[in-house]
Amino acid sequence: MKVSIQHRGLSMVLLVILLAGCASPSQPTRFYRLDGGAPNIRAQDLMPALNRSMLGVEEVSVAAYLDRPQIVERVAEHRLKLHEFDQWAGSFQENLKIVLGEELQRLMPERPVVTSPWPGSRQPDYRLELMVRQFDWVGDRIIVRGNWSLIREKPRELVALQRVGLEEPILGSGIDAVVAASHRSMGRWAQIIADWFRDAAGRPGDSP
Repeated sequence: MKVSIQHRGLSMVLLVILLAGCASPSQPTRFYRLDGGAPNIRAQDLMPALNRSMLGVEEVSVAAYLDRPQIVERVAEHRLKLHEFDQWAGSFQENLKIVLGEELQRLMPERPVVTSPWPGSRQPDYRLELMVRQFDWVGDRIIVRGNWSLIREKPRELVALQRVGLEEPILGSGIDAVVAASHRSMGRWAQIIADWFRDAAGRPGDSP
């Protein structure tokens, strides 16, 4: 009986070793950022000047289901898939804020655009906040919905409040194409905000 138990135990050990040898290595996790590539490196004056108000991107908040490292795909109307091996590098909402600031600066080179925390003691003349309620990868497109608001500091008042809904096609296949389309979505949102500033500048008595 003792010999049989020993043989059985030895067989189990050999089976475990065999299974471990056949197991494939774990898949490495890939990390992504919306902001990428070489920046256009140049100095920019952020000091106040006449007719040169500063815009500050103060906060970009996201719905709770987006506040996670995994890239989220909507695979059915009420079902989401989390990509465990495709994740955002760092905070997704912080990444959105950085990209929004960069896109706004690109669209409005004449206006200093900063993201919080503010540089030095300089406070922005306008504070921008976004609430992202949906940022979904759905099949061959990115769907973005949310609100944005703008507060003027002097006099302190709410000067813009809008709801936004965007759809951006995914050009190509794979996660890289999904991330690129997500970046373009934020660029389109930035365009809406930049257009608001241009329209406001053209209105009599209201030059932001």
